Amino acid sequence: MRTLLTFEWKLFLRNRIFLLGIGLLFMAGIYAIYYGNTEISRQKTTVESVQKSDNERLAKQKDNFKEPSFEASWRMSRVVANAPSSLSALSLGQRDVFPYYKSVRTYGLYSSIFSSEIANPLKLLTGNFDLAFVFIFLLPLLIIALTFNLLSSEKEQGTLSLILSNQIS
Repeated sequence: MRTLLTFEWKLFLRNRIFLLGIGLLFMAGIYAIYYGNTEISRQKTTVESVQKSDNERLAKQKDNFKEPSFEASWRMSRVVANAPSSLSALSLGQRDVFPYYKSVRTYGLYSSIFSSEIANPLKLLTGNFDLAFVFIFLLPLLIIALTFNLLSSEKEQGTLSLILSNQIS
């Protein structure tokens, strides 16, 4: 059985289409990780700059209202951010479609959730190229492309019955 697997592996490595497919899949995975890291770092810097400007705006608004009042809380808004986690670069998911920071006010919390656009059509059309896309879509396509004729070619050549008659350890 070991010699059979050795010969099958040698035949598999001699197939240039297999090597090309594995190489393209590897390169797509490397690019997906790079793109995910750049997208997440861009989102982190955006969240940091928005929170910094929000804190500066809040300090200016506090100077205008010397004592706490209903009007002060009515007018003031804060930025709420959904900061990316450490593994977000591998699977961006819906972070490209839905906003990762939002300005909310006390009087309109419920309405402010639904005030923005639910999905960006351009982002929905293009999407993101992340590692989850490589594993969920590209890897199965590569497996199908490399193994579509596996059993039928053995049956047509008449070697399937010989392979099936061997004992399995």
